[in-house]
Amino acid sequence: MKKITVFGATGMLGKPVTVQLVNSGYDVTALVRDVEDARHALPSGVTFVKGDLQNLAALRKAMDGADGIYISVSNKNMNPRFNAEKHGIDNILKVAKELDIGHVVFLSSFLARNYRGDWWVYCDKKGGIDAVKQSGLAYTIFYASNFMENFFHGMIMGRKVRILSHPIDNKSYWIAAADYAKLVAAAFRSDVSLNKEYAAQGPQAFTMREAAEEFARNYGKRQLTIGSTPFKIIRLLGYLIPSIGVVAKMAEVNIHNNETFEARETCDELGASATTLAAFASAA
Repeated sequence: MKKITVFGATGMLGKPVTVQLVNSGYDVTALVRDVEDARHALPSGVTFVKGDLQNLAALRKAMDGADGIYISVSNKNMNPRFNAEKHGIDNILKVAKELDIGHVVFLSSFLARNYRGDWWVYCDKKGGIDAVKQSGLAYTIFYASNFMENFFHGMIMGRKVRILSHPIDNKSYWIAAADYAKLVAAAFRSDVSLNKEYAAQGPQAFTMREAAEEFARNYGKRQLTIGSTPFKIIRLLGYLIPSIGVVAKMAEVNIHNNETFEARETCDELGASATTLAAFASAA
């Protein structure tokens, strides 16, 4: 049985991956800040190590005896002094190299891979990709599209699905986290995934408005309508309110990302992501 250490196990995307790894028979250890909260959030059988990404001793304890590690971290507090997506990843990789970890699986995004600007947030995200590739460790990197779970993490407010409107309206191949988690488990099972980069995309492409309408049409718990705010208003407010400024910058990166379908190799080697947005919404 492979032993896998997970970083970011209790997050929106880390939790379904951790559940899938346990269900697939892996021996899973998770580094967490609050062990009791993690016990309630994650399945039995997960071993917990208390600590954070600044604590090298905790990182060593969490990775001791591991065959592979899974990294899904974010800079939630937007803190440039210790950014989990830069300094945290550097610390993980430092210890992973000390312990000669056999396989690093890393979650990134098309937004980070394709970024060409100078905003430190996305420069650090892009730098995390480079750090993994240049670590000297065997790796698998996933570049993910929009996750369907985002509807429940900021998009639905009351009875509305909130979106930003903009003349540029590119499509994304929305993917369910449960499908993505199966790709991660498959990557750990097969040597074919070593030193490879894969697209994590679902079966259908939608603009943001199309996705919101598809979700609202199929969501059975309550009737939802679409609430649209022009991007230019958010950008103007961002000059006055720093937190909205961050939202505006994130949105601008998303708006200008031109995603195409790249997941054929993923489907052939790790499996297809078959969940449609309609099925996800109706089952939610």
